[in-house]
Amino acid sequence: MRFELAVDDSFFISSTQIGKIELKDLISTLKPIQKRRLSNFSKLAIGALLNLDERLLEDEDWELVFASRHGDFHKTSELLTSLANKESLSPSGFSLSVHNAVAGMYSIFMQKKVPITSIAAGKEGLFAALTDAYIRLSSKQVNKVVVVLVDQSLPEPFQQYSDEQQNDYALAMVLSNIEDTHTAHPHTLSFTRDVQFTASNGDSPAIPIEFAKWLKTSQAQLHLSGQKQSWTVERLNS
Repeated sequence: MRFELAVDDSFFISSTQIGKIELKDLISTLKPIQKRRLSNFSKLAIGALLNLDERLLEDEDWELVFASRHGDFHKTSELLTSLANKESLSPSGFSLSVHNAVAGMYSIFMQKKVPITSIAAGKEGLFAALTDAYIRLSSKQVNKVVVVLVDQSLPEPFQQYSDEQQNDYALAMVLSNIEDTHTAHPHTLSFTRDVQFTASNGDSPAIPIEFAKWLKTSQAQLHLSGQKQSWTVERLNS
């Protein structure tokens, strides 16, 4: 399997930037009543989306793909603790813990009436999100697809089960077809699924972090491995 995509804009934040960039600054354009509903996970996701260049989406048909391996698992962990202690669950806490809640809040807060896909694909979240975006763009029904990938370090009781480095991060991208001659693409990339699968190291960073860091370099090629797939990413405009 091979496909090509253009990355017209991207925003990335990880644990190394958090602290230098305050989460509250990422969502400074939201109303106070909206900010109060957001967990750190939600701030990461919505903040990354708010830092994309909106001019790229003006007068465009676009859709949103949200992907996360664990979702807002800190909120889920709190609910599980309440259940274990035989306490009543918070209705708002439950409603905001579901996987597509953050994407829904972004749509409501920003009044973006766009189709949304919510993906949970383990370590393969980046591959699944990009494949989904490519299919949508290839259908010619939309000109742009916005992809956001977000995760947090697991809560302390669950870190013993982790199989990758634990970091908070959010990566948001505006994607389009390479054939779109009206847009000057900063990055044009090809994605090829490798025939031979090479399992990832259990101590390796999350795949979206590796990809986001590579995107800022001039390296021509990147190899990424998840739980079931290996992919090679190549620059077409290097």
